[in-house]
Amino acid sequence: MKKNIALTLIASMASSGLFAQTAFADNLYMGARAGQSFSNDACETNHNCNDDDPAAGLFLGYDVNQYMGVELGADWLGQYDLNYNDNGTLSRSKHNLSAITLAPKFSYPMSEKVDVYAKVGAAYMQYGDDSDYVPTGTVGAEYHLSKKWDARLAYQRYQGMSDHVMHNMDTDLVTVGLSYNFGQDDAKPMPAKAAEPAPAPAPKAEPAPKPAPKPKWVMKQHNNVTDKSFFELDSAKLTEAGEQTLAPLLATLKEYPNASANIIGYTDTTGTKSYNKQLSKKRAQSVADYLVENGIDKTKLTVDGKGEADPIASNETRQGREQNRRVEVMIPQFEYKVKTSAANAQTGA
Repeated sequence: MKKNIALTLIASMASSGLFAQTAFADNLYMGARAGQSFSNDACETNHNCNDDDPAAGLFLGYDVNQYMGVELGADWLGQYDLNYNDNGTLSRSKHNLSAITLAPKFSYPMSEKVDVYAKVGAAYMQYGDDSDYVPTGTVGAEYHLSKKWDARLAYQRYQGMSDHVMHNMDTDLVTVGLSYNFGQDDAKPMPAKAAEPAPAPAPKAEPAPKPAPKPKWVMKQHNNVTDKSFFELDSAKLTEAGEQTLAPLLATLKEYPNASANIIGYTDTTGTKSYNKQLSKKRAQSVADYLVENGIDKTKLTVDGKGEADPIASNETRQGREQNRRVEVMIPQFEYKVKTSAANAQTGA
């Protein structure tokens, strides 16, 4: 059989890392798949005919946005041992069947972890030295294992291949696959910045020592805490990185028991609005539960979920959706009491 150009091209790109080093790679992915192929109308008789075989292939794709992309595939569909009518004589032909496919890919996110997709395009098929161009279509589902890896299940149909052996042969392909996303770096926790308490104004020095001043009240406000690594996809479970990021916030709330905190969860636009609203509330509650478990009075915490509202990045890219899956914590302005001993030290009492 002729050398499969698409397989060679995809394998060369994978080994060289050509695209992984460019900005183009942000939405680029590559993967492999394996499964079983089944053909119809490939044999003159069913006797001594093998028209199904294990199959394997590679694919390379680019996501234009959350809903649309384009994908190149190269598949070995197996070795077919066929019989056919050659001018009244039953003849046999045994060759590898392969296909090169190019098609737009249309996706719809069912949740943060699951997408369904469809492809309709064209395929160049080879059987031995014969070839044909045929229409092809695919339906499938993808499961996001992590930021880098996706698993997929797909059914593909190659319609009506014809050559001197086969006439309008249809081939079905069922596969499972695994893909790698080049532009998806693992999120690193962002340090939470807690504002230092404002110093108490020092009393003016007097010629003669005075009694220790009464306790003063000053104001304190905590900065926003925003982090994209609190949670995994489609989950309200707080990650280890999220707990580490919350450590300064926990310390502040313990040091100043008068403080309260508003905790608000957000999601990206993947999934329905009602589902995202519930998920964002669960994520905010998870942060609150962590604080309560570590000694914070739950009456000092308010929890809310705003779903896909107020995005801080574009939901059209994977990186943007990752940033929008976040929790924000705000400690409103509050009063805290300066220790009398500190005030005495300032006056020399």
